[in-house]
Parts: sequence; C-alpha cells; structure tokens
Amino acid sequence: MSFKPWLVAALVLLPTYFPRQYDEAGARRAVQAYLDGMSHGDTTALFRAFDRNGFLDFVKPDGTLARLPVPEWAATWAGKSLDPAHYPPGRIKIDLHDNAGYARVELNWPKTRYVDYLALLRVGKEWKIVSKIWHQEAPGAQPIPSDEAGIKVAVQAYFDAVTNNDRVATMRAFHPESFVMTSRESGLSRAPFQQWANFSSQPKSTEASQRKSKIVLIDQTGERAVAKVDLDWPDVHYVDYLSLMKFGKEWRIINKAWFGEPSRQSQAGVQDVSLTAAQLQPYLGKYVIDGRTFEVIVNAGHLAMQMGGQKLDLLAQGNHEFAVAMSPRDRIVFTILNGKATQLEMRQFGRPPIAIKRTD
Repeated sequence: MSFKPWLVAALVLLPTYFPRQYDEAGARRAVQAYLDGMSHGDTTALFRAFDRNGFLDFVKPDGTLARLPVPEWAATWAGKSLDPAHYPPGRIKIDLHDNAGYARVELNWPKTRYVDYLALLRVGKEWKIVSKIWHQEAPGAQPIPSDEAGIKVAVQAYFDAVTNNDRVATMRAFHPESFVMTSRESGLSRAPFQQWANFSSQPKSTEASQRKSKIVLIDQTGERAVAKVDLDWPDVHYVDYLSLMKFGKEWRIINKAWFGEPSRQSQAGVQDVSLTAAQLQPYLGKYVIDGRTFEVIVNAGHLAMQMGGQKLDLLAQGNHEFAVAMSPRDRIVFTILNGKATQLEMRQFGRPPIAIKRTD
C-alpha cells in the first residue's frame, strides 16, 4: 500500500484553527516593532517583528531571485539609529483574514522612497512578519505603470493549478524558489514550493468544477505586488496572500501566506460529541503505515492525530467515527476489539479508505 500524500499534507501543512479574531492591533505592533528596530538600530525590536526563520526577497541585477535571512539582515541595522527629523514614520496599511495578512509600509526617506510589502502570520499568540519584498525609487521618480493585467495572469495560473491539479499552470504561477507558509500554535509552518507542488501530480478532483476562486484585492507598486485571493471549495475555505515579483515580463508568486478553515458546506450535519477521558482511552496509541508512525492523543479534551509534533484535531461523531476538524467530510473510523482499538481507517472524501494497524 502506498502512503497517501494528502496525509502528509494534512499533518504538515494544515494550520492550527484559531477562533476568528481580526487582531489588527497585534499585527500593527509587529509592524511598528519593524519600524522601531530600523529607526533605533535595535535588533531586539526587529526580532520581535520578524519570525527568525523569515527572509527578505529581492531581484539581483542579473534578474535572478536573491533571499536574505532575517538574522543576517537584522545584523546590518545593529546600533545604526536614524534621525527622526529626516526619517519620518512610515505610513502603514494592514489587511488581515484571521491569522494571515499583509502590511504595506511606505517610507519617504531623504534619498529613497520605499514601499514594503510584509507578509504576516499569527504564529502562536503573536503576529510575525514572515517575509518582505519591497520597491524603491528616487523621490519624484516617474512611477512605474500599473500592470494589473500581468498580475492577473499569474494569479489565474495559480487558480488553474490548485483547481485542476495542473502541473503546467503550477510552474507558471510560482517562482521555483518560492515558499508556502501558514502558522500553528507551535510556530511557523513553511514548505518549499517544490514540495508543496507535489499536489499537482495527483488526479484532478471530481469536485474541481465546484472550486470557486476570486481575487479580493491587488496592491502593486512598481514590480512588487500582493494579491489577496479567496478559494471557496466544497471541503475547505482558503484565504491566501500572494507576494508577487516581476521577472522580465512575467509576474511570479514568490511566497504564499494562507489561512484555511472548514467550508460551510463541509460542516453540514457534523457533530462534536463530548467524550470523557475514559471514553477516549481505547483509541489512544500508535499506528504505523509505510514506515510512518501516527499517534492518537488527547488534545484539549478532543482526540487528535499527531505526527512529527503536528496535530490534526478530530470531532467525535458516534459509533467510533471521528470527523477531521479541518476537513469534516474526511473521517477516521476505529475498529474496537475487547475494549481497545486495533486499527483506524482513514476515509478521505472521494478516495479509497486506508487501513492503518495499531502497533502498541
């Protein structure tokens, strides 16, 4: 039996679901720490603002992508304070959807005007900047014309990619060195594009025609942009913030920060039966498939599947069946013998079930 890629994706890429909170004050604190860190040469403030695993992306003179890790960049600001008379505070615009978002910061400095696009994720309880791209120009320079049509070509390729598992569209939409990022209580979850793009080798979903996609906004300055998009699928609702840069004549997505939640359709009829610790006990243990070990544990009073420190919460439906909280149409069904689970069966909607034996 081959190990199904969706299981890895579920346990590695699905975010922890937070109750809906548009915490703009928290996001603004992260952005302000970024500005304070540069103004005062304060690396402590910069590390409050950025996730330490974040990075800054720019295009080198030869037209290729360059990536600067946050610690390396922050070190260049240590002890270099700026005169506030000549370096006024930046103008900040923030857009959030639950635990993902972006900030646009405009800095009018003596010799250069900067527009920064900061990808934001709420990592645990704190907002963090996880990537930065920026445009710079001399004050009074002729603005670069809008290219919304070109940006929409890249975004449409992204829609085609994730709707139809289209490999060609996937490679057209993204820069090959891009990242896909979301957040959990335990920290930033970041997957290299080449790993994430493995989804495009899977068969097209039978529900592809029901996957609805739309652009919510495009914010462009020069050859840098952010697109906020909404993907309403039968099983999951996603909101993505796509950071884009122009390489030659083509726009490419270089980073994606995203939020996901169960769709309204997928939650119809789903229960959340309260079980006691004694009732949860028979399911707890280790299960192995293709050399990979899953552990069924209790998390905040609910059953959960755990692999590599990542958890997938489960909702009790009765009769030893559990819905996957993040994708409720997917189910986990346990076989109980003599008061103890002997195996679990994963039933992903639209795919054959997978039986996984208990080993402890």
